[in-house]
Amino acid sequence: MTDAAKEMTLSSDIKKLKLLLAGDNREIQDCLSENVKKIFVSANPENTFELYLKTSPHLVIVDMDEYPSSNIKLIKNIREKDYSIKIILLSESSNISYYINDLPCEINGCLLKPIDKNRLYFLLNTLVKHIYYTDIEKKKRILAQKILDAGEDLITVVNDKKVEFSNRAFLNFFDVKTVEEFNERGRTLCDYFIHNENYFGCEENSKEYFIDVLLKLPREKRVVSMIIAKYFEPRAFMLKINKLNNKQAVLVFSDITRISLKSKEFEKQALYDELTKIYNRVKFNEMLDFEVERNKRYGNNLSLIILDLDDFKQINDNFGHLVGDRILVETATVVKNTIRATDITARWGGEEFVVLLSNCDLENARKVADTIREKIKNFFVKNPPEITCSLGVAQLKEYDTKESFIHEADKALYRAKRNGKNRVEISK
Repeated sequence: MTDAAKEMTLSSDIKKLKLLLAGDNREIQDCLSENVKKIFVSANPENTFELYLKTSPHLVIVDMDEYPSSNIKLIKNIREKDYSIKIILLSESSNISYYINDLPCEINGCLLKPIDKNRLYFLLNTLVKHIYYTDIEKKKRILAQKILDAGEDLITVVNDKKVEFSNRAFLNFFDVKTVEEFNERGRTLCDYFIHNENYFGCEENSKEYFIDVLLKLPREKRVVSMIIAKYFEPRAFMLKINKLNNKQAVLVFSDITRISLKSKEFEKQALYDELTKIYNRVKFNEMLDFEVERNKRYGNNLSLIILDLDDFKQINDNFGHLVGDRILVETATVVKNTIRATDITARWGGEEFVVLLSNCDLENARKVADTIREKIKNFFVKNPPEITCSLGVAQLKEYDTKESFIHEADKALYRAKRNGKNRVEISK
């Protein structure tokens, strides 16, 4: 077999590589000039790292015998920038072990002077496979990051109290450039959740991991609110969680602020009286069902007042509907300001109002009703036209249903009307 047959050849993939040579070594350049199309040479160590940043090479060959201390610093800087880049050391045999021991990071190969061409080609052929695999993986990561950055959802990976990864939308929301900057603030992601009755918030001093607490909630309850840093405005998010292990999880925050506001608007339209801004009959019936059921389970007293404005039709006929509407609004305000925060009031229909009093027996409910009657009378004496009201009061009995409970209060109201109006009657 001839020497030519024994000589190793370079892989065709080598031609696609970009190679940076730190040190003006003519021997290396001669060996590779025919096969590597892009060789960048830096003879000055002061400019090598800048050239590296500008050219983004796949492979760096460093001649350690030229400016060894500067080249050790160069390798350290390159590794900090990109740990996956391939680095080969070139040196005299007597110095190579010294350089390797002095390096604070890994290298991918060594070449001794004078250059053994076969050794050089073998090393490059081996590394090129890793380079292209790494390059493909890097492109995939870049593509994945671009896809994640293209969306409006806030996406992050958390590991216990630290954020490990995020997309651009997440960084922009918190007005930071990197996840490291976010973590340096000394606050966990959970610390940014606004805690109130509508949104999930982390309990102080809780020993349970907040991801585990969230996962125990129904999906529709995994809603959080956070303040966008640039505008200091709250946003509402539906939170999707994919737990990777005991502490690590992928979190996706989908902004539902507009939907949430729209939902609250629809809820207000559906459950509140448009004129008086207190509950309507639908919402009152829902809450009455709950209170009746609770009364039967726990035996607490529950009383009901039905209020009707006396001769209200005459107000509309004599003063017009605008005045009539004002009286309804002011009546609702007087009633709301008279009862307890735990009591429930609603517009029952027309000029009728209802009040549900929890933990209140018949006699105390009668006193509340009479206070309401007196306050309404006095208010409209000072804010004419004058008007009074009649009220019927009932206490839920053991055998009562919701319907019979309402019927008893309604019968008492009818007696108050029949007995002269501007008075309170209780059920018998």
